[in-house]
Amino acid sequence: VDARALLEAEVTEGIYITIGLESFIQSESGQPDFEQIESWMESLFGHTRHLRNIGIAPDNRISAVFPEEGNEEVIGVRYRDLPDQWPDVQEMMQSGEARLVGPIDLIQGERGLIYRRPVFVDNEYWGLISTVMRFSSILRVIERFAESHAGEYRLSRRTPNGPEIIAGGLEEVPMVSQSLKLDFPGGLTWRMTRSEQLDTAP
Repeated sequence: VDARALLEAEVTEGIYITIGLESFIQSESGQPDFEQIESWMESLFGHTRHLRNIGIAPDNRISAVFPEEGNEEVIGVRYRDLPDQWPDVQEMMQSGEARLVGPIDLIQGERGLIYRRPVFVDNEYWGLISTVMRFSSILRVIERFAESHAGEYRLSRRTPNGPEIIAGGLEEVPMVSQSLKLDFPGGLTWRMTRSEQLDTAP
């Protein structure tokens, strides 16, 4: 299994769910039955590995979150009041395209990847769907992959101040490295450096 294909597949799991939810909201003319969505989500969450929660925000205000338990504090939150997230939401609105960002610190604690998808009803901006995936859960998949290949990994992302390591680390031992650029749907780009220890035995 290719490391890049593995990581990209794990992240895109939540993206397809979001697209399905967007289609449902559009089919309901922007007036979705949240009880019906909750029933759907209850069965769906049992078949996903990384999904933490999904928030629905008409007019950029989170009016429903699934599951609600453990996420009550985000209900009623306006993205405009979140200085760390509002610029990304504005960019999504202006472009009309979905954005994948992260890892970022979540209101509920821990770190996550957030896939934000704008919803348009009758060609008018309705609001957005935010799908949150557990960063720690996705990393465990990569860690198991590295262990099975007797190697190590490091994930980094580009920032205005230069590359930032977001996970992993490489030991100072003889290594052979492979650097992979990871381009995810939604404009998120990481770089994965994967290393395997050289056999130095005579």
